[in-house]
Amino acid sequence: MHTDTPREHSHEEAVEEEPLSNFLFGMLGDKGKYCSEHMYDRESELRREGVHNFLAVPWNIEPMLIFGYVTCLDCFMHQFTLLPIRTAFSVGALARAALGGAPARLTPFQYCELLRGVLIVVVSALVLTVDMSQAYHTVRNQAMIKLYVIFNMLEIFDKLCTSFGQDILEALYSGTLHNR
Repeated sequence: MHTDTPREHSHEEAVEEEPLSNFLFGMLGDKGKYCSEHMYDRESELRREGVHNFLAVPWNIEPMLIFGYVTCLDCFMHQFTLLPIRTAFSVGALARAALGGAPARLTPFQYCELLRGVLIVVVSALVLTVDMSQAYHTVRNQAMIKLYVIFNMLEIFDKLCTSFGQDILEALYSGTLHNR
């Protein structure tokens, strides 16, 4: 005669040996007399594992988030601290060349920095001319266009502009660097 305890069976064997009523009561959450001890242990183990995985997510994702924040901070600090200083040096070199009567002898790096500075100033001036509250209310008052359509259009427009802007900057920089 075979005397195995329910813990020695695999999960599939335990499910196959249980009557349908025990299985249904177990699936509905009833942990009373209808649910076998093995199925309850396995289910609690799965729940424990799910909670453990849920609690482990912040520990695993925070280093990536911190890296992203530091990268964004680095880009921000470069654009608003180093770029204006480098642009000022490039403008100073142009002014010295203009006042001395000599042709401008800027390095390709100085040309690139000067172009970046000019682009940021021009784009900032253009964005400041747009009245955002008026644009918001104009879009909001339109009955035909729903908000999610506008957000999707803006997202696509943002991706296109980003790609176009990167291509323009690459062409501008490569043209500047190769002409010298």
